[in-house]
Amino acid sequence: MILVCFAMEDEAKPFRVWARKQSELAVLISGVGADNAERHLRAWLAQHERPEALLTCGFAGGLNPRWQLGAVLYEADPAFPWVEQLRQAGACPARFHQTPKILASAAEKNACYRATGCEAVEMESAALRAVCASQQIPSATCRVISDPAEVDMPLDFNAFMTPQQTLSYGRLLSHLAIHPRLLPRLLEFHRQTLLASRRLAEVLARVLG
Repeated sequence: MILVCFAMEDEAKPFRVWARKQSELAVLISGVGADNAERHLRAWLAQHERPEALLTCGFAGGLNPRWQLGAVLYEADPAFPWVEQLRQAGACPARFHQTPKILASAAEKNACYRATGCEAVEMESAALRAVCASQQIPSATCRVISDPAEVDMPLDFNAFMTPQQTLSYGRLLSHLAIHPRLLPRLLEFHRQTLLASRRLAEVLARVLG
């Protein structure tokens, strides 16, 4: 059994289409943020057979300007069994930085890049892989750039997150009703994340197929 974790269902949808036919794969939606990710993974491990390995997947923000929309990056344990397959599938080695919030602006991402030297930023992988390390489960991060380093998100999604790190669609819709000019940018961002999730699914299918 190989466990593949995503923070959100939207990140996982294209991969699920392929994974339905793969009986040796399990998909876990861990929720956004380190606390949700650790809690959901520990609950899953308590109820299932120990997986052979774990992949933490989904979107990442670019920190290094080299990586553009759709670039798939990975960081793996030395014992992770599919490093060569990741390379052959087109994923590139990189360092990830975990943050407690979304970095929504190019300025924030640039500051994080200068401070950490990491290639990309996300919110769950370090927490998931720490749990794996404590249970001697080989793990790797494999994520796709959904917003490159030089690009501002259409809005600061942190303002619409609940204390449980879920998106409040009611607050978001209310904000869009007041600021309708943001809608085209938001729709374009959604289109880009769809492309990114499909690209990630293609790479994962090559690695795990």
